Amino acid sequence: MTVKKQLIKIGDRVDLYLGTGPVYRTMLEDITNNKNLLVSVPIYKGMPVSFAKNQELQMYFYRTNGRYRANVKMVGYQHHDQLTFLELQVLSEPQKQQRRDSFRINEELKVVMSYIDNDLVFDRLNSSEDDREVAYSINISVTGIAVKTKKAYSVGDKVFMRIYLMWPDAEAEPLEIIGEIRQVDMINPLQKVYNIGIMFLYTSKEVSGNLSKYVMAREQKRLKQKRLVEDD
Repeated sequence: MTVKKQLIKIGDRVDLYLGTGPVYRTMLEDITNNKNLLVSVPIYKGMPVSFAKNQELQMYFYRTNGRYRANVKMVGYQHHDQLTFLELQVLSEPQKQQRRDSFRINEELKVVMSYIDNDLVFDRLNSSEDDREVAYSINISVTGIAVKTKKAYSVGDKVFMRIYLMWPDAEAEPLEIIGEIRQVDMINPLQKVYNIGIMFLYTSKEVSGNLSKYVMAREQKRLKQKRLVEDD
């Protein structure tokens, strides 16, 4: 499997994500003869990031028409003129990430959010309690969430969220997701209350799967209740 040449180019910014924890920003430096990708070793907290051989990652890159995602595998390191690169094998065709490719359900869920400094590339995931806000969702889908908040976020801001689905049971851990603010609407100027739309940026397969199952289960329940009302 190879990434189409017209989609990704040498010099493009690339984000690598393990499915949890920070996102590691790097750059595509070269493409090998066997179509593997050579990227710079990411630096995190002043130190080069180490990846295990055969470790699978999610790779994100950007075009003018949007963001793309592909699954990759770390196959080893290459050394050239005192420089070290990660060699990544592409496992899947890149898919454009849609802003809204699934229906939303109205659901009030507890959401604990904290602002992320863009320049630090998600270096503040473990923020202090003073930086966190407890808010509640308005609706949710597999690709994003709308939240009512009293903080004045701006379009483009990044946030780290813990979303309390409490699903499939009450003992389930909250979902940890990084998102980007895509819409801000002030709904109460006097109390400074905002509705904000957040697109999920980086989610693991497990988190995406749980969100999809949750949304489908809630929608099926809603349709069932609607049919019962109509039958009466």
